[in-house]
Amino acid sequence: MKLTQGTNPNEAETRNIAVSALDGDGEGISLAEEIVDFQDVSDEGHEEHGEEHGEAQRIEGRSITSTPAATVSIQTVTSQLNSVVVSWTANNAIALQMEFNGGAAQGISGTSRTFTGLASGTAHPFRIRGQNSAGTWGSWASRSLTTLSAAPTEIPATSTHNSISVRILPTFPVGATGYQVECNGAIHTAIRDRNAFGTLLNSWTCIVSNLDPCREYTYRVRSTNAGGEGPFSPIHRIRTLLESPGNLRITSRSTTEMTLQWDASVRATSYAVTFAGETFPAANSLSRVVRNLDPGVNYAFSVVARNSFGDSRPSSGAGMTLSLPPTTITATPAVNSVGIQWDRPVGANNFEIEFDGAIRRTGNTQSHTVPNLLPNTSYSYRIRSLNTGGTGAYSPWQTVRTLLAAPLNVRVVSATTTTITLQ
Repeated sequence: MKLTQGTNPNEAETRNIAVSALDGDGEGISLAEEIVDFQDVSDEGHEEHGEEHGEAQRIEGRSITSTPAATVSIQTVTSQLNSVVVSWTANNAIALQMEFNGGAAQGISGTSRTFTGLASGTAHPFRIRGQNSAGTWGSWASRSLTTLSAAPTEIPATSTHNSISVRILPTFPVGATGYQVECNGAIHTAIRDRNAFGTLLNSWTCIVSNLDPCREYTYRVRSTNAGGEGPFSPIHRIRTLLESPGNLRITSRSTTEMTLQWDASVRATSYAVTFAGETFPAANSLSRVVRNLDPGVNYAFSVVARNSFGDSRPSSGAGMTLSLPPTTITATPAVNSVGIQWDRPVGANNFEIEFDGAIRRTGNTQSHTVPNLLPNTSYSYRIRSLNTGGTGAYSPWQTVRTLLAAPLNVRVVSATTTTITLQ
C-alpha cells in the first residue's frame, strides 16, 4: 500500500486499494482498511528563504475501502409432491454457486431454481452463495427444502347426532408430521392419540363438533410437514345421527309391567324400545308399556329414534319391577307382644309391617317383634316388600291374639289331705 506526496505541501494523492485475505476455511473474504488522517510538520528554519520557521511538509491519509461483499438471501420455497421451487435475491454478486442434496458446488444464474423428480415427503439440503467483483465468495445461505406429503388413505369416520370423528390410521404417508381435516369448508387440526397412560399412539383423531343432527357432511384429509400442506384426499361423506331420545324414564311399574316414557327427537318418525333383549316398535309414540315381566327383577332397556336414514344412538336405562309380598307368614303371640316371621320374595331388600294401623319399617330382616301389647287382645297385621323399584303390595290381612296374662298373688287358702284351695 503506497501514498505519494504531492508537489504542493497541502496536497496529497489518494488511492483506493482492494485488500484480500483468507478465512479459516481458505475462502476469500473482503477487508476494508482505513488510514486515519495524520500530518508531519518540520520546524527547522531555512535562512535562505528568510523565514523564522522552516518549510512545512504535510502528508494527509485518506480512507481506503474494499469492494463490497456479495450476499445472497433465500426468499421463498414453494413445495409440491415431487418438486421444490426456491427463489433468492443477490447483492454485489457477479456469479452464484449452489449445492443441493450434498452434491458438488455448481454455478447457476437467475433468481430461482426448480428441483424436480423428488420423492414426496422428503427433505433436501440446499445452500447458495455469491462472488463479488474482486473474486471473493460470500457466506452460504442455507435452507432445507421439503417436498409435500401425500394424502392419507385410511381415514374412517364415525358420527354422533352433533359431531364427526375422523381417524387417520397407521398407513401414514412418508414425511407427514400432522394432518388437517376439511369438513364442509372449514379446516380442523387432527390430534395424535394417546392411551390411558398418556403414551402417544400410532394414530390421529379429529373431532368436528357443533353439527346438526341427521345431516350429511363432507370431509377430506391432507398431510402437513415442514414443506406445508399437501393435497387433499378424495371427498368422503358421512351423516350425523338422529338425536337420541332424551329423558328416558319409568313413569309407572308393577310386579309384571313397566311404562317407559321419553322426550321427542328432532326429525324422528318412529321409535323402538329394546327391553331385556327384545325389541318393541313404538311407532310415533313417546311411551311404551312393557308387559309379562317377572316380579322383583332388574331389567335393562333402551330407546332409539328412527327415520329413513337410520337409527339414533340408544338412550339407555334400567329399573326393577316391584316385589311380591311375603307368602309364608307366621305369628308367635305372647302376653304383651307378638313375634312375626316371613319368607323373602325375589328382589326384596326391605319390609314394612302394618300392625294395628301403625306402619313399622323392619329393614332387611325376615322377623320382627311388636312389643307393648295388651294381653288376650286380637290384632290385625299385614306385610309388604320393598326394593329399588319401590314399594310393593301388602299381603292379605292376618289376625293374632295375645295370650292371657298369668294370675297374680296366688295363695293357698285351705288344704286337706286330698285337696288344695287357691285364691
